[in-house]
This record gives sequence, structure tokens and C-alpha cells, in this order.
Amino acid sequence: MNQVAKAAVEAGIGWGIVNREVDYLPELRRIANAPVFAVTGDHREVGEIQARQFEALLKGDDGGVLYIEGPSAGTTARLRSGGMNAAKKLAIPVTTIRGDWTEQSGYHAVMSWLALSTSRRTNIRVVGSQNDAMAMGARKAFEGSENAREPNKWLAFHSLVLMGCRERARNG
Repeated sequence: MNQVAKAAVEAGIGWGIVNREVDYLPELRRIANAPVFAVTGDHREVGEIQARQFEALLKGDDGGVLYIEGPSAGTTARLRSGGMNAAKKLAIPVTTIRGDWTEQSGYHAVMSWLALSTSRRTNIRVVGSQNDAMAMGARKAFEGSENAREPNKWLAFHSLVLMGCRERARNG
């Protein structure tokens, strides 16, 4: 995208990036005659907020979090995970699985996790996701899973808290 952005700016066309941080904006701004900007969230803070939510939801409970991250290749997922891990109290166990920002990936990640024998020994009370789509997929997985319906397992589906993430953008 760097080359496309540079060609657009050299042609006098403005360039905007939404919900992504890129390292080539300063170079574009030096040569631009049109606006060059990025609008993104503070993804580290998003992770920190999620950690505080986990703590509030698990206060007085010995349960843990099943955390659905976005792709490891992207900075958004790494920043959100870094913020969450830095802000959470060490006593909260977090089991991490990976999706790709889609509902389908959240569904498949949870279904794969539920198929593991370790999932039946894990005391999950909160399913936290780095975006809303993966959280919706996780919900569908728990609704459709036989493991979610086992007696005394997951304390029935309705005891699980599923949370996604939608952040407000800020100018950058």
C-alpha cells in the first residue's frame, strides 16, 4: 500500500487510513499537497479496558477468561493483548486462542478449543474477544456445542459472559 499511497499523494490525491497504523505517513506528509491522515483507536488502551472488565466480572470468582485474539501478524491484536496482559491481575487465568477478526473464525477457534480435553478441565467464566464479530462466533459455538450443555459444565450457557470489543476512533 505504501507505493499506492505515494502515487496517490504525488498525483495530488489525499490519503487516509482508517483503523490501522502505518509507518509511511510521515514520508507522505512531507510530499503531500492534499490531506494525509490516519484515524485509529488506542489499541493498547482497549486491551487495558478489557482487563479491567475481566477483573470486575470475575471479582470473587475463581474463574478464568477465554481470550480470542486477532491475527498475530497485525499490530492491533498485539497491542490489545499487550494492554490486556499488562493491566490484568496475575491471578486471573487467561487461555488464549486465535481468530482472524471474523465471526466464522471466532466460531471455529472456540469449537476447536472445546474439542480439546483441557477445555473440560478449565473454569472459564468470561469469553473476551478483541472484536465483536469473533465474540458473536464464540457465542454460536457455545450455543451449538454439546460440551456447553453437559451437566455442571460452564454452569449452563447463560452463566458465561461473552464480550466483544468496539472502540471509538481518534485522530492520529
